[in-house]
Amino acid sequence: GAEISEDLVLDKVFYDNSCLNNLEAVMLGKTPESRKGIGITVCKAESVYDEAEFVSKNIRKLVMQNNIRYNDIVVIARDPEPYIRPIEAAFKRNSVPIFADNRIALNLLPISICALSAVRLLSELTTENILKFYKSGLEYLTQNELCDLENYAYIWNISGKMWENEWDMNPSGLTDKIKKDSEEKLKRLNMLRLKAIKPISEFRRIKKSSVSKISLALISLFEKTELKKSYLNLCDKLEASGDSLTADAVRRSYDGFISALESISECYDDKEIGVKEFEEALSTVLSLSSIGVVPQSVDEVTFGAADLIRTSDPKYVFILGANQGVFPAMLGRSGIFSNSERTELIGLGMDIPDKVFKSYIDEDFLVYSNVCRAKMGVF
Repeated sequence: GAEISEDLVLDKVFYDNSCLNNLEAVMLGKTPESRKGIGITVCKAESVYDEAEFVSKNIRKLVMQNNIRYNDIVVIARDPEPYIRPIEAAFKRNSVPIFADNRIALNLLPISICALSAVRLLSELTTENILKFYKSGLEYLTQNELCDLENYAYIWNISGKMWENEWDMNPSGLTDKIKKDSEEKLKRLNMLRLKAIKPISEFRRIKKSSVSKISLALISLFEKTELKKSYLNLCDKLEASGDSLTADAVRRSYDGFISALESISECYDDKEIGVKEFEEALSTVLSLSSIGVVPQSVDEVTFGAADLIRTSDPKYVFILGANQGVFPAMLGRSGIFSNSERTELIGLGMDIPDKVFKSYIDEDFLVYSNVCRAKMGVF
């Protein structure tokens, strides 16, 4: 095929501002054509709150005076966690729309709590896990119905097989006789007990089987207790309260959960597995999984982590926490050998890879790729 000239690739003009060309030259160890120009701003802030305020006000100024859109601007931090609340508060105060390009851990969402409570019921039928299962956003039983079941279970210390047998103790507690209204309450409580325990009893028929069979039984339990319908209603409530990001995460959590089950199934290759082992595997996979959220508007500033954010040719980039040890991050050496021991072993002819050296290279490239991301200006 045709050869591509190396000069054409390396010397291609990317920036709309020559000052940024010079910045890239410095970062690559080259001599810049000039150290003068407008397009690079460096400022010192006393706290992350001052940084957030500076960023939000300057973004507002850029949009108002330079005729650009919010989605032309990106805000980047090596570790976004300390900046999330200050950034959100400052942007709201200055009327700047923002999309936080972060992910929500799957094990923090209702579906994970629901699933793990259900799986624990395979090992042990307890009131705690039954109530935790139904309180994880399901509308199969109303809040009042759950409260009535919980109160009765607390009064008479209901647990285990007692859920599968008819209740005949006085709902009012220890009294001489059951009154007529108590009889009606008891009848209603037994109806609720049957409604609650029936799908769980059917699910508990799986004691030890393959991952795929346990997974199918779990999905069947979700269907019988109308999980999808409940979570769609939960999403509507969250959106009505203004929390559209969490609503989006909850809406997408079911697909994320199914992917987690598929991962476990591929790992065990449909071998027989115990309930406890399945629970541990599911808990681990859920803790390592996350749900990404999508932008809620067409025109928003994007904020995210330096190693995760993906943007397309932003005009302006704001780098937060550009301090040595923060960004670039301070990297520690892990392992059983010290620097001198590693050097001595390499000198003796042992092939020991230096992972820390590679990490430093990766970190430097991360700084370069983010600082040199903008086309018109960097702050």
